[in-house]
Amino acid sequence: MDNKELKEIGAEMNTQDNRSTHLPLFVVQNKVQKIIYNHFDAEERELREDFDSSLLCSDCTEKMNNDEDDYGCEECGDEAFFFFNWDWEFDLRAGLFFTGKACDEHIRQNNYHYHREARSYAVSAWRNPEMETVMEFLKSLK
Repeated sequence: MDNKELKEIGAEMNTQDNRSTHLPLFVVQNKVQKIIYNHFDAEERELREDFDSSLLCSDCTEKMNNDEDDYGCEECGDEAFFFFNWDWEFDLRAGLFFTGKACDEHIRQNNYHYHREARSYAVSAWRNPEMETVMEFLKSLK
């Protein structure tokens, strides 16, 4: 990496949206499925792969027997399903990025590694003197 690239990173840091965060660093945040064991707290549900077909109502049993895909209604037994919510988790495999632009580009180029959807998320270098020093240095390059 030469001085030109470092200057470009610093220039981007100076002009980017800091997302209301002092000295933002950017990480990948990925939406993942979280299994819920109290189904009353769940947002969604899916049929288990190994469900007992006797738990299906008569209408859904008929649909299943006719190879239709949309069976599993509210009348079917809860034991036939697993319940889940979608939640955002940090995915630190790619590490931290100095700019949101670089993080977004990483996500675009590597979207197949992320489960459902991914986004860039700003975290602060607050009270991290080493990172603050490096970031201020990059931002000062002209």
